[in-house]
Amino acid sequence: MTGRKVEVVKAPEWCGARDAGKVFLITEWPAARAEKWALRAFLAYNRGGGELPLDQVAGLGMRGIFALGVQTFLRGQIQATEVIPILDELLDCVQMIRDPTKRGPDGKVIATPIVSDDDVAEVRTRMWLRSEVLRVHVNFSIAGALSNLLQLLMTEAAPASQIT
Repeated sequence: MTGRKVEVVKAPEWCGARDAGKVFLITEWPAARAEKWALRAFLAYNRGGGELPLDQVAGLGMRGIFALGVQTFLRGQIQATEVIPILDELLDCVQMIRDPTKRGPDGKVIATPIVSDDDVAEVRTRMWLRSEVLRVHVNFSIAGALSNLLQLLMTEAAPASQIT
């Protein structure tokens, strides 16, 4: 695992009372796995009838494909049976730190797999964790991506005379 990003994150208060303050360890996938995930997400997007604006996503990798996928999913064009496993796979990068004060013999935090529905009890936390996984992989936030997407959609909807 040398060279892969590893980050400890703490669930914010807005995740809900059952999960706020829980601590998780996110480990970046190897490049090959991240690429396969991105390709599967892209193919799902493509099957959803989305137009691929290559000029806007070229070089953006997982980030660009995710933004396109969100746009297509929000329009109801991707089948849930296809997109849900892709989203769930993001959680494979996440482990739970049950006691942030304990360390292993190597001095690192002790993280264990998420094993029960009580480990992550809130829907908001699951969505936040997916966002954090993407941020760790591509150094961007979903909130920022959604903001950029909204700006892009508003620009596309503006009459040509208003676009400078």
